[in-house]
Amino acid sequence: MTERARGLAMAELEAGAPLLVVLLEEGHPGVQGIVASRLVQAFGRPALVLTPAAQPGMLTGSGRSIEALHLRDALQRAYELAPASLPRFGGHRGAAGVGVPREAFDDFRQALLQAVSEQLGETELGPRVFTDGELEADQLALETLDELEALGPFGREFDAPLFEGVLRAESLRTVGADGSHLMLELSSGATSIRAIWFRALTPGEMPAFDAGDLLRCAYKLNRNRWRGRESLQLIIEHAEPTEAGRGK
Repeated sequence: MTERARGLAMAELEAGAPLLVVLLEEGHPGVQGIVASRLVQAFGRPALVLTPAAQPGMLTGSGRSIEALHLRDALQRAYELAPASLPRFGGHRGAAGVGVPREAFDDFRQALLQAVSEQLGETELGPRVFTDGELEADQLALETLDELEALGPFGREFDAPLFEGVLRAESLRTVGADGSHLMLELSSGATSIRAIWFRALTPGEMPAFDAGDLLRCAYKLNRNRWRGRESLQLIIEHAEPTEAGRGK
């Protein structure tokens, strides 16, 4: 469902929409919030994911916002612009839920886009990744992971540390049945390390960087076990080429 939502969100993004409104005809209400959160993380825009409701002729939706947008206020403004399209809504600054008549979906979408545009103005939108800082090259080791794991367990309310740093892509290749994951060999000085980036691409998409490029990465440390041996690998959460580091 997330991949389908990403594809629909890309169309919204290409149209310059400040808010991603995604209707998943085959979706389930129980995962609306999760999918919306992932869209916010991926695209740096507020997102609203809707699916068919149990009540005939109705859609339900769950939205997640960004720091710059008060989502509940935006829905209030959308209601003022098109009251018949939004008979039910509630929430707070960061998250909200809606009930929308299917026949009024287009009116609701246009009203909400206008409300969001009014509130955001010229705010620059894009993914923002908050990390726990950088690691030195000699800290990219299993010993560091051992120390971090001693602080666990990690979970939804206590996430594993997310680090950042500039690393060189020595090699990369797509993996997975649809080629949506990236396997990379990265280096920091004389230290080489393997990494994997799950759902880095949509099927058929090409990476935005090549072998030899310097990448600014956000990553987590992970223990890889293979044939009785352990090694450190990085789980990439986000990566982009640095302006000065292409092919050097």
